[in-house]
Amino acid sequence: MAKTIPVIDLGPYLAGTPGARERTAAEVGNALETIGFYFIGKSDITPSGKRYSVGDVVASIHKAMLRFR
Repeated sequence: MAKTIPVIDLGPYLAGTPGARERTAAEVGNALETIGFYFIGKSDITPSGKRYSVGDVVASIHKAMLRFR
């Protein structure tokens, strides 16, 4: 059975939508537990950090994930 790599939309999280951090963390956690990988889609993240730093956003999401384990 072929599985697809999830595409996680960070837009609500980056916009500060209430509950988005927790929902995004849950999506990332599920992706890592079931597939082992995920893509980030529909975001304003730039590699070097003009608006958001990739490293900062990913670290924040992974930190939130750990709180739900």
